[in-house]
Amino acid sequence: MVSYHLVILVHGLWGHFSNMDYIQKQIEEHIVASDPDEEVIVLKTGSHSGFLTYDGIDVNGKRVADEIMQQYDNLTNADTKDKVTKFSVVGYSLGGLIARYAIGVLYFQGFFDDIEPINFITFCSPHVGVLTPGKGITTKLFNLFVPYFLAHSGSQMFLSDKKMDAHDNKDGLPLLVWMAEPQSFFFKALSNFKYRSLYANIVNDKRTCWFTSAISIMDPFKSMSNEDSSIYNLDYIPGYEPTVIDLDKPIVISRVKPTVDEPGVEINWLKNFFERKFNWIRFICTLVIYTPLWGCYFIMKSGFERVKLNRRVNSFFLDASNNLLHLYTLVGDEAVAFANDSILVEDNDIEYKAEKEKDKSEIDEDSQDSEAEDDEETRSITSAQSMESFSTPFTTKLSDQTDGLIQSVFDAMNSEKYKDFQYSVKSSSNSDKIIIEIENTSAELALSDSQKLIVENLNSLDWAKFPVLIRNTKSTHAAAIVKIEDESYAEGKTVIKHFVNEVFKTS
Repeated sequence: MVSYHLVILVHGLWGHFSNMDYIQKQIEEHIVASDPDEEVIVLKTGSHSGFLTYDGIDVNGKRVADEIMQQYDNLTNADTKDKVTKFSVVGYSLGGLIARYAIGVLYFQGFFDDIEPINFITFCSPHVGVLTPGKGITTKLFNLFVPYFLAHSGSQMFLSDKKMDAHDNKDGLPLLVWMAEPQSFFFKALSNFKYRSLYANIVNDKRTCWFTSAISIMDPFKSMSNEDSSIYNLDYIPGYEPTVIDLDKPIVISRVKPTVDEPGVEINWLKNFFERKFNWIRFICTLVIYTPLWGCYFIMKSGFERVKLNRRVNSFFLDASNNLLHLYTLVGDEAVAFANDSILVEDNDIEYKAEKEKDKSEIDEDSQDSEAEDDEETRSITSAQSMESFSTPFTTKLSDQTDGLIQSVFDAMNSEKYKDFQYSVKSSSNSDKIIIEIENTSAELALSDSQKLIVENLNSLDWAKFPVLIRNTKSTHAAAIVKIEDESYAEGKTVIKHFVNEVFKTS
């Protein structure tokens, strides 16, 4: 009899399961099962690769949950009594949100009744969404238009979607707010994990900067605008310096206020003024000169993919097993009425197992049309997945181009540079002082009410949080997990070393 510790690796936006190769290799080489009869099995999910990540956190979360159930079935053997007894999840970028949705689906299905959830770990995941804090006109325009280029997943990450209560008795809430609701299936599933940990970059990771990947209402590192790693003087975790910061030691943010008589103040102001103007000129040049062909192609490709996406998602929801409405209710409700049928779920005793036992090739009574739709969806997904091995370099390049454009937008929008305020970041043994300093420097961000609620609820759980400082590349988002073999990503190997040695637990 073998007891399996099933470890799930979930990649991010425009990603491919190969993005998680380095993490998989390190887990398999360094993680030793806690019991002689136990075996660690790693599954890299692949049902949401490439443009399929556009389909939505919910749709891809269900796909990943289905992959997990398939692997569970493959590992379970009634004759030899082999079974999955432990479960861990590692999510990267958008994959962290997809993973949180997937475990909510599994919780609903009763997956954790006989399986112990051990680790839930994310790298650079936008738990609070990617809605840029601020009230300026450029920030508002950015938050308004960018989601359209990322389809369903974009609207969900920018908190512009609405998920209705299953009883239809309250206003719709953004999906990420639902997932942070303490009485939701998603939150209950997350709270069941024995260990919750996260890694967050503190520089050069604009899309998943500190506040969202570290679940914080503050950004003491000015991670949305700062690119200069030389200003930091921090304490690091021994053996993982100078990359993994020791957050257990208080960090004091001290604002140095220059006096009027101090030389160079007017010069610095003038320099910053022209620097801000230069950032806008650079962005316009990038948009008009450097990226016109790429931009046209990207917009056309996004539009084409949106048409395919709509057909895919419509087909997905035509399958009764993909009805997700029941997930938008609170645990403890006596009954949940499904919107499109009369099934009742009482006291969370979900009759999903009966459905799971149905033969997967069985055709619904009136499903000739549905079967055609399902075949079409399967062909679409299979085609997209099969193309990934061919188009991975292209999608990687497309992602890099997009990152470059977004970087220019952020630089132009965030004229407030870290060095403008001449902060010093240093360690202090006085825990009271850090609170005073942060309050005095007004480090709290102008988050929306939804974002503040997400932060408050998720932080009601215990998290081990690890700030990461990567200096040798501006592609810190990819370097944090060593997304590809690249010399400039070497610091990411220190991050993953810390992950396997200090964070990932087997019991």
